[in-house]
Amino acid sequence: MAGRERTTKARARRIDREYFRRIFAFRRWRWILTIASIALGLLWLGLNSAALSNNVYSPGPLTPAHTMLNQNCSVCHVPGGVFTAKVTDQACSACHDGAVHQANQTFTPHCVECHEEHTSRPLTAVRARQCTSCHGALKVKSGQLKVAGVIYSFTASHPEFSLKKQNAVDPGTIKFNHAVHLKKDLRAPRGTVATLACSDCHRAGNRETWPWGKADENAAPSTGRKYMEPVNYAKHCSACHPLTFDQRITEPAPHKDPAIIHEYLTRTFTAWIAAHPQELRGGSNTDLRIPGAQDLPRNAPAWIAAGVADAERLLSVKTCKECHDVADVETGLPPIPKAKGTSRWMAHAEFDHSAHQMLVCNGCHQSALTSTKTSDVLLPGIAVCRECHVSGKKNAANAACVECHTYHDPAMHKHVDGKFTAHQFSTLH
Repeated sequence: MAGRERTTKARARRIDREYFRRIFAFRRWRWILTIASIALGLLWLGLNSAALSNNVYSPGPLTPAHTMLNQNCSVCHVPGGVFTAKVTDQACSACHDGAVHQANQTFTPHCVECHEEHTSRPLTAVRARQCTSCHGALKVKSGQLKVAGVIYSFTASHPEFSLKKQNAVDPGTIKFNHAVHLKKDLRAPRGTVATLACSDCHRAGNRETWPWGKADENAAPSTGRKYMEPVNYAKHCSACHPLTFDQRITEPAPHKDPAIIHEYLTRTFTAWIAAHPQELRGGSNTDLRIPGAQDLPRNAPAWIAAGVADAERLLSVKTCKECHDVADVETGLPPIPKAKGTSRWMAHAEFDHSAHQMLVCNGCHQSALTSTKTSDVLLPGIAVCRECHVSGKKNAANAACVECHTYHDPAMHKHVDGKFTAHQFSTLH
């Protein structure tokens, strides 16, 4: 018997055409959850609005320096359209106005392109990509580039430090031999021996007493904890290298200009002969350390003048020449050239010694152990820095550009007149 054929109409009658009107369990819960989500969202918006909170549209809290502006977005965000409010450069410069990076730069980025607010990062933590967007293919308005034109990262393409590349020479005029001073068992004051450490002469902003000297009120002020303080004779050298000038007088001469030393010697010899008049009555009074010295005269004025002359000859031909290149003079003390010590070598980069205090000094300044000349520049090369600072490596020291370089020159910041009183600022929210 042939099978019964179903017509299209018969098949259509089997389809429930009212299925979309019925609510199944899945559709019911989807509808309930949709309505509940909308209700919760509206409730959250209402509660935040009632509490005058901006958490609804804020991507995150402000940096600590801007905390007081958390509830007053309009101080920085200027309306730019119906639904937008952007931070303009004028809003930033109303409180702080930094100088341009370089007068010859082809363009100036907007403040917010580099300084990202509402993040967990400080505003000064500019990302490397923001620097390399220009320095990856650097261009200037006119003239030739004076710096490397292609730098993508500190690890891969940063050039060697210019001081090392150019074989720079220390312009200092003080004769100093690091290798000699770092030997073991050097002769020290009071018949002792000592082995010097780098920190006996080189410290950054440390107020501890110095082991081989004393405080000097005329010394240069502290450079802070970033850079090493200038080496100073009184603080670092005077204990081992006293400016003694006469066997009978224990107090050394001051480390001052020749005119001041001459006045000190005259005053000291005058006081000494007044206290020891017997020196004018016979006996040898020659200091055998002074080449060609003669017995001093037997009257006080002449005795003082001869004593000063002999002391200045001793200081000139022996003591001063240990550290200074001085010309030979027949009488008196020779002019002393300025030391010309360099306190900061990398003029276009920042370095913080306090952040590196866990490292041994000669681990970076390796050539200090063998340096015999003042002209030696003992700075490490870039390879030493790259041992710790590696771009893109996990658990490595930061290698971002801002670790060493700044964009705005702090010395060129423009003055900004404030516009708030303390009360207004504290009640902005």
